[in-house]
Amino acid sequence: MILRREGKWINTDQHIGNVSGIEIGAKFQFRAELAVVGLHHQLFRGISYARFGSKTYAISIVNSGRYENVTKSSDVFIYTGEGGNPNVTNKKPRDQKMVMGNLALKNNMVGNFPVRVIHCRKTLKAFDTLGINNGKGLAYVYDGLYTVVGCWEVRDQLGKLAFKFEMKRLVE
Repeated sequence: MILRREGKWINTDQHIGNVSGIEIGAKFQFRAELAVVGLHHQLFRGISYARFGSKTYAISIVNSGRYENVTKSSDVFIYTGEGGNPNVTNKKPRDQKMVMGNLALKNNMVGNFPVRVIHCRKTLKAFDTLGINNGKGLAYVYDGLYTVVGCWEVRDQLGKLAFKFEMKRLVE
């Protein structure tokens, strides 16, 4: 937040599509770095979205592994919407609603707009630029643009309703 106050965040405009200067495969050790470089504007939520005209659209998602996401192939995965996960909120499980980020992802599907995808990956060693281990052994990897090709609601393993979004990589 100090960098934000000092005006040192870059790419602060929220837009759909790639971020200038960020290549596919770029790795980040800390989630906050994603916000500083403008790749994902939310520090905690998995879906970053913005209003364009009268609708909200998803700009980026972080596949952090805290929800039941499923990889179908190297180019397709199922992303679980946001909300109601006790692994994230330490509260009683609850049904997800088609609001905020979930609605934004659905709007991307209807409007055929791409979404930036960042995957959280386990690494053998995780070091920041100063050579200090971040202690988590994680890296956030930018995986490029995806389209939302499907959306449906299911009952998850906790018995709550959850939205599933099928994400397919765009060939760039």
